[in-house]
Amino acid sequence: MSNVQYRVLAETIPGITWEYNIPDDRWTYVSPQAKNILGYAPEEWSDLEWWLARMHAEDREWAPAYCHQLTARGEDHSFEYRFTTKDGRTVWLSDNVSVEMRDNQPVMMRGIMLDITASKRTELRERSRLTILEKIATNIKLEEQLECLVHFIEQECPGALCSVLLANESGTHLLHGVAPSLPDFYNQAINGLKIGQGMGSCGTAAFLHKRVVVEDIEGHPYWKGFKAAQEAELRACWSEPILSPKGELLGTFATYHRTPCSPNREEIVIIESTAHLASIAIGRARDDEKRHNLEEQLRHMQKIDAIGQLTGGIAHDFNNMITPIFVYAEMIKRTLAEDDPNLKKLNCLISSAHKAKELTQKLLSFSRKQKLEKNVLDLNEVVASLQELLRRTIRDNIVIEARLTAETAHVFADRGQLEQVLVNLAVNAQDAIAVNGRISLQTGHVMLDDEYVKMHPGMKSGAHILLSFSDNGCGMSDEVLSHLFEPFYTTKTVGHGTGLGLATAYGIIKQHDGYLQVKSRVGEGTTFTIYLPEHRDDSKPLSAPHTETPQISEKMNNKTILIVDDNTMLLEMAVELLESDGYNVLCADSPLKARTIAHSQGASLDLLVTDVVMPESSGPELYRQLAAKSPKLPVLYISGYTFDVKLQNDSQNGKVKFLPKPFTSQQFLNSVQQALKHTI
Repeated sequence: MSNVQYRVLAETIPGITWEYNIPDDRWTYVSPQAKNILGYAPEEWSDLEWWLARMHAEDREWAPAYCHQLTARGEDHSFEYRFTTKDGRTVWLSDNVSVEMRDNQPVMMRGIMLDITASKRTELRERSRLTILEKIATNIKLEEQLECLVHFIEQECPGALCSVLLANESGTHLLHGVAPSLPDFYNQAINGLKIGQGMGSCGTAAFLHKRVVVEDIEGHPYWKGFKAAQEAELRACWSEPILSPKGELLGTFATYHRTPCSPNREEIVIIESTAHLASIAIGRARDDEKRHNLEEQLRHMQKIDAIGQLTGGIAHDFNNMITPIFVYAEMIKRTLAEDDPNLKKLNCLISSAHKAKELTQKLLSFSRKQKLEKNVLDLNEVVASLQELLRRTIRDNIVIEARLTAETAHVFADRGQLEQVLVNLAVNAQDAIAVNGRISLQTGHVMLDDEYVKMHPGMKSGAHILLSFSDNGCGMSDEVLSHLFEPFYTTKTVGHGTGLGLATAYGIIKQHDGYLQVKSRVGEGTTFTIYLPEHRDDSKPLSAPHTETPQISEKMNNKTILIVDDNTMLLEMAVELLESDGYNVLCADSPLKARTIAHSQGASLDLLVTDVVMPESSGPELYRQLAAKSPKLPVLYISGYTFDVKLQNDSQNGKVKFLPKPFTSQQFLNSVQQALKHTI
């Protein structure tokens, strides 16, 4: 091929064809493409030093030595390096070199330089993306992940100053995320930017959920009056919304410039890609935060349940201790004359026992072990009827208002227990309000779906009645909220609270298969939200307010009663009380002994009185065994709690009675008489 043909062919190649004379240290040929690719015309290419001076400093440390070593051996080779163009740009070149040897000495190098800047940039971009994804996967702080994205854009788009703003939880404002290259005063000014049309590039992009490009901030209506941009000498702003896969707003990615400009197609692609990576990082961080919050909620519930189990056990044992005090005190009282000086002391003893009973009842309410008297109630009616009581209980300078749903709000609940919850909340609200204030009660119907339930451990999906109880008092800190439902935890001074009010409310709502949620901030008041399962069975009539059952004075002597309890003191007390009232009494401190006694008695037993939970087996299990041989045998369970044991079924047809501990002697005798009525 002639030199003419060679050069014609060389000038059609999309690269720089060159020829370099080694002994003379000069370029003997450079194709015209050099002017377009590097900005230097062929006649400007002089010697090797001229070339090395324009090579990137980092590549200059290894490339010349590499090329010299292979050239000296006469080996063809190729390598990649960066070169500074005449207008100051940096381009990547792939240089493919062939070596001509004479007398074992290199005399000529020929090659083709290809501009690989675009592919190299793509390669580096993908490498950066992988690095960022690795950082996301390793769960480093969100701030560090976003800073990596910002630096990536600023590297890819010379002159760019980037910022990430995060949408707040309610989606109304944008909060400062990261912006390392922007002045602090500007970041402070932009923090809390309202999301809306015309609220800067970012506020508008967040509102529209699409890219907003302002080529020149000066005079643009979106930026009118925003002096911080002028002070920071910002002239252009391109804002890309950061959206989740579901289209939810997570934030914005803003690219600023100090000169008016608009993005080209390549920059748009890069910014879109970066916004997608930001979406992954922010979404992952928020999911982790939600999971952490759920785990904290679950741990808190487990802690409360564990405390509840302990509290219930203590209260149960305490009830066993209180019951003999009631009974023996009343038995002694019967023997004293009205003018006996010891009568006053005895009455004080009985009064103290009643206070102890109230305390244990609160503990059992918290541990969800007390027996409930459930009926179908209209929660609206319960709240309305209780308003007058609250009005007399709460200070006059506190307004009480109720906003009740127009529809009936049926729940299956214990009226007295619900009223106790509302009174406890009202008293706490009053203590939180220093001077004048307001308490608001609101009812409504809500449907809880599975997704919402997953975010709130302890909730159940389905139709619920909502009861919201709000005050505008002093509010509570996060530290107080974390202990709020623990028994004996109180922020009140000594002598002004037991710390059982909210613990009791928590236990009552949980025992109703409901959910109690609290939101509060210092200085902003507190809202308790109660969710109770909606009752939709219209076959049961609504109950009237609870009234006490009249006492039964009729006695049934000569009846044989078997009483079973593993607490010896309580067992002895019950035997003495029943015998003093004319009954034939058999006793056992275990189910095994009880079965032996019952077997020896045959069918002559008239009533079984038994504890529910005992070491060997349960009271209901004992009753099933005895009732198998004596189907007409009634039973009276006595216990501080039921442990969800099913005490009654359809076949027992009313033969089962229950008396919660602690009880007075008269309550015990009345319950025995009621149980024996089944045998008449």
